[in-house]
Amino acid sequence: MLVTLPIFYLSILTLFLLTFSWLISQQLKTIFLLESQFQYFLDKSKNDELGIEDGFAFSKVCIAKKYFTRAIIESHLVLKKNSLLESPENAAIIAKLYNMLGFIYYKADQKKLAKNFYERAIEVDGNYIVALNNLAKIYEDTKNILKAEALYDKVLNIAKSNKIANTHKKFIK
Repeated sequence: MLVTLPIFYLSILTLFLLTFSWLISQQLKTIFLLESQFQYFLDKSKNDELGIEDGFAFSKVCIAKKYFTRAIIESHLVLKKNSLLESPENAAIIAKLYNMLGFIYYKADQKKLAKNFYERAIEVDGNYIVALNNLAKIYEDTKNILKAEALYDKVLNIAKSNKIANTHKKFIK
């Protein structure tokens, strides 16, 4: 009995340490991947101009690294370079860029700017559910419940099972 108790405690400690080391290794793997992606896009942007998809991906990496200013700059550069492109496949990416800029400004508590970019995203793609939900959230935050509810209704007309719209619509009633 006296020998088994320490072995039991050591086994639990070992299990805890193994789990903890696995979690740390996963976090390090994520950090290294993010750093390598950031360096890749940084090098590529120095050597040549980033295309619309690379610019979007670079902006997402910057957001993940919490380099919001860099993400804003890269997003604006991509939009400036590609604003004349009217092809349908670019419209989806441009809408995502506008939405991403809105998200950055929302996180920076610049709701007016965020609203403008969400509206631009919706102008480009009127059925872009993420931007519709984000704009509805802005209206909800500014106590414009009727507009928020109308946008959530639009989202639910597009995707009836949208969890965000369903949850917020129930909450604001």
